[in-house]
Amino acid sequence: MLKKMVSMERTPVEMAEASNPTYNIPKYSYGLSLCFDQETLDKLDLDTSDVEVGDLLHLFAMAEVTSVSKNDTGNGEKCRVELTLTHVGLEDENNEADEY
Repeated sequence: MLKKMVSMERTPVEMAEASNPTYNIPKYSYGLSLCFDQETLDKLDLDTSDVEVGDLLHLFAMAEVTSVSKNDTGNGEKCRVELTLTHVGLEDENNEADEY
């Protein structure tokens, strides 16, 4: 089942609800961050001289579900799913349009 891609950026309402006056709330939740070390970048054949902060890379991946937990919080059930990326591909979003 293929679904459309959606922005994971927090909405202004979510930012306001999560705000704490002692620090800035990031646009995206911590759990959405990925870090690829040099070995991983080499496997992906990513030329890092072409990558700058703010660039978009098209990521496609397969992930194995490693944990599912559900909790009744008193305000309804909350679910957490943990994934491990098992297969990853990258494409430069700027070059992607050139191929079509």
